[in-house]
Amino acid sequence: MIGGNWLGFGVVLGATLLFAPVPAGAQTTDDAIAVRDAIRAELARPGSGIPPTMIGVSNIRFEGDFATADVTSADSGRPIVFVRRVEERWQVVLASTEVTPGTCRYIGFPETSQMCRY
Repeated sequence: MIGGNWLGFGVVLGATLLFAPVPAGAQTTDDAIAVRDAIRAELARPGSGIPPTMIGVSNIRFEGDFATADVTSADSGRPIVFVRRVEERWQVVLASTEVTPGTCRYIGFPETSQMCRY
């Protein structure tokens, strides 16, 4: 990239890394954005005192109509958030720092899911 557009390359690389956990052919970038927005909306509900922009969502993992993501914010610790697609909308079903083998069964995730191996 000698003499190339480093800024443009950095933006493309950053966007690629942001959504890298999305397997090809499984979900779209729109799904990743919808999951991120659902998590931010849930954790930044009125009265929480957490602005949505202060909630970092990373490592989004999809498996069919289910997703998990790692979240960071000053006020919520580092929970794992479980999200499920319900009627074409992504909804948070659980945000927890303590995940046990029974967690997936309790919230309706497939017990054989790789996302439930915590």
